[in-house]
Amino acid sequence: MTPHYTYAASAFYNPDVAEAGTTDTDAVIAALEGMVLESPAYRKVMRKEDHQAITDVPWGVTREAQDLEPLFMRMADIRDFKGEEIAEPIEEILERRKTGAEPPWRKYVIKG
Repeated sequence: MTPHYTYAASAFYNPDVAEAGTTDTDAVIAALEGMVLESPAYRKVMRKEDHQAITDVPWGVTREAQDLEPLFMRMADIRDFKGEEIAEPIEEILERRKTGAEPPWRKYVIKG
């Protein structure tokens, strides 16, 4: 787990425990649902329906950095995407759970 995800996990959990006034699982979950976290590594929203943290992400093109030593790369044409724009819609997830269908991204998982 990268440091910013560790930070986000604790930044979500600590206020939830304080709001709930207990470490009881159900109380913490209730406090967590819908929480918004403005973190150093983009905004995150805890989706109520499946407890997935929806986060904004940067996306760009990797190019060779001619001004640096050989084999160095640099991100270019960076654009920020809102988590809601790129996350799988909750309606699709809930429908797939009813039918037991595979998620569409599963076809990209390398099986060894």
